[in-house]
Amino acid sequence: MLYMRVSRKCHRRSIIIVCFAAISASGLLISFVGGFQPWILTIVLLPATICGNCVRTPGANLMLEQQREDTGSAAALMSFSSIFIGSIGMTIISLNWSNTILVLGIMNILIGLVCEALWLRISQKPYVMQVPERYIAAASR
Repeated sequence: MLYMRVSRKCHRRSIIIVCFAAISASGLLISFVGGFQPWILTIVLLPATICGNCVRTPGANLMLEQQREDTGSAAALMSFSSIFIGSIGMTIISLNWSNTILVLGIMNILIGLVCEALWLRISQKPYVMQVPERYIAAASR
């Protein structure tokens, strides 16, 4: 719902950039102040959670726009990838760290920065910038 409201006024590319930056910023806050109190951890983790969910909508849309047929398989692959990467993250955070909250913060920083860099690299590609032909044809009917 957040993405739908914000996308009325802001371009998809900008929303994604801001969300990945917010995930990294949240990671910094988690690293520095997340260990003080549980409620502080909750507050500084909230932007990463909200922005992570906000990015899913345009991400899923972009991936499905590339698929001409068999969108069910594409959706299943997206779901599998999300669960698989999430389980890797849970495994990493579950290891016997001396400071789990710091590791959580570092993970958020790295995920935000890596995703931001990949997005900035791929977002200028023609298949991301252009509206697929099938949407143009459907709109002209």
